Amino acid sequence: STSKAKSESATGALEITDATVLFDARAPFEYSVSHLNRAVNLRWDDFTQREKRFIGLLDLDLFAITRKLARLGIDPETTPVIVVGKGLRGQGEEGRVAWMLKYLGVKNVRFVNQDFFSLPISTDEAPPRENKPLWKPVLDETLIVGKHDFLKESVKPEVQRKVKVLD
Repeated sequence: STSKAKSESATGALEITDATVLFDARAPFEYSVSHLNRAVNLRWDDFTQREKRFIGLLDLDLFAITRKLARLGIDPETTPVIVVGKGLRGQGEEGRVAWMLKYLGVKNVRFVNQDFFSLPISTDEAPPRENKPLWKPVLDETLIVGKHDFLKESVKPEVQRKVKVLD
């Protein structure tokens, strides 16, 4: 069965089929109150390092990440993934999860604000998906931006002096 979103994004209508994996990147409490049917709560920080100096950086064991994603039904070549978040009301959680998926080689990833959909809302846990075969990450290095490039392209000069970003 196929459900379509109620509106179109800049890159066209989103279609949700039985093959689509929905990840909800919001906080666990918000997810538990209500979420889209079949959505799985997946937090960015579940995939980051825990040492104080490196908190927020992607875990170095990329194979462990892809194993977990395979158990959640992700095949990097064939699985369409939609990551749902709070849009402008959030802190970019859905973008961070989508970035991680694209960085690891998942081909079909999009992210949207939950309000974008006209789908049934649920409080039930999503049923488990069929595991996919384990896969090796194929990194998209073009998604990595260094501190100096980021500051040069994204931040006004008067703010650059105040920003501390890891190289």
